[in-house]
Amino acid sequence: MSVDKLPFQRLLHTPIFKPWPADTLARLQAHCQTLNLRTGSVLFTEGSAGSAFYFVLSGRILLSSGSAAGQEKIVEIIQPDQLFALAVGFLGKKYPVTATCEGRCELIEIPFAPFLQILREQPELTWLMMGNLSIRLNFLVNEVRRMSVESADARVAEYLLDQCPHWDGPARVELPCTKAALAARLGIKPETLSRVFARLRRDGLAEIGRLHVDIPDPEALRAWRSGR
Repeated sequence: MSVDKLPFQRLLHTPIFKPWPADTLARLQAHCQTLNLRTGSVLFTEGSAGSAFYFVLSGRILLSSGSAAGQEKIVEIIQPDQLFALAVGFLGKKYPVTATCEGRCELIEIPFAPFLQILREQPELTWLMMGNLSIRLNFLVNEVRRMSVESADARVAEYLLDQCPHWDGPARVELPCTKAALAARLGIKPETLSRVFARLRRDGLAEIGRLHVDIPDPEALRAWRSGR
């Protein structure tokens, strides 16, 4: 299914496509399509050939990777208005993760071939995009390094603080996925996450809902996190 102009214009809000001229973006749009997928649908699997990258219009995408022990590790949770799998196009390699829909998902599929052709013709766009990719890579490297040394308490608290809309009073953090998926994202077991949430509730630092966490005092949570 072809992409309507209005949803496609949402790409202009991403750092990568923001500098694209309208006529260049319209040229790319002619090669794209909209995908509507059910929950649990697998968009691509780890090791499969990369042919396109994607923009999330609605729903969430879980990016996961298998380990030598056969366990699945959620690498990232992709939210609406985010792009994913773009780097595969530059590397000309296979997808390094598996992408699975959580809930019903609507995506824009952007084929690599016309996208890369435009960049060859307008190399100045490449420099702007590579700068944004470098920033994203540095963030992910620092996050992996941090998670490898932090306790489960610190990981959960840090995640909640990162998602806090503000720190100057009570705040609500909307969880982007199930608690099991969040635990995998943080590199801990679901039962460990439940114990951390229980400690936060016991200490009056958080109230845990099904898909949200209410934080009465973010500064108090930060102080708690610093002591873990």
